[in-house]
Amino acid sequence: MNYNTIELTVGAVLVLLPITAVSAAGMWCLNRAHQRMPWFFFLAPVGSIVISWLACMLAMAVFPRPYDAYFAGGRGLDLRGMIIIFGGMLGGFAGIVTSMVLCAGNLVRQYLQRGRVAHRNA
Repeated sequence: MNYNTIELTVGAVLVLLPITAVSAAGMWCLNRAHQRMPWFFFLAPVGSIVISWLACMLAMAVFPRPYDAYFAGGRGLDLRGMIIIFGGMLGGFAGIVTSMVLCAGNLVRQYLQRGRVAHRNA
């Protein structure tokens, strides 16, 4: 397996990691939404950025760019590893969007339940 394949695979994992972490935390928060969702609203975007940043740093340490004498001499621009960095950035942004969608879905769910309860009592 060459570095390009590793880079693409790690970049894809870095995109999916914050999404799955925020989704799992959001589903846990929906069990007691009236207590947990306000915390989730503020902590999920920050957690998503922190997770993607730390995972990106770890991935760059575990899968360093291979040494190339041509690029090491300053004769070219070495962009290997940028997919890993962009994957981490995209994963952080996607985690923020996922947290916003979960919070908005919770608000819609609460609004619809409130309307049903009011309709039954009338």
